[in-house]
Amino acid sequence: MVDEFPGHDAAVADYTGTTNPQMVARLVGDLHELLALPLDEGDYALAAAELGMEVSPPEPFSHGAWFHSLAATLSGVRSG
Repeated sequence: MVDEFPGHDAAVADYTGTTNPQMVARLVGDLHELLALPLDEGDYALAAAELGMEVSPPEPFSHGAWFHSLAATLSGVRSG
């Protein structure tokens, strides 16, 4: 992401603009499932690393807060 996009918002915009809406919906569901688990912030950071996220969430977000924000953003794109 670092070499390809100037920031998180640009990467998310590219993803939503180039990805099948059903796949976006699936990601939203996966995020909701992850957020429903009894995890702490360390667990969210580990999950992000395991899923291949090579950068930190954008400021001022923690991993968990960013997952919540991303799910909301993607839900709006999906339904808009």
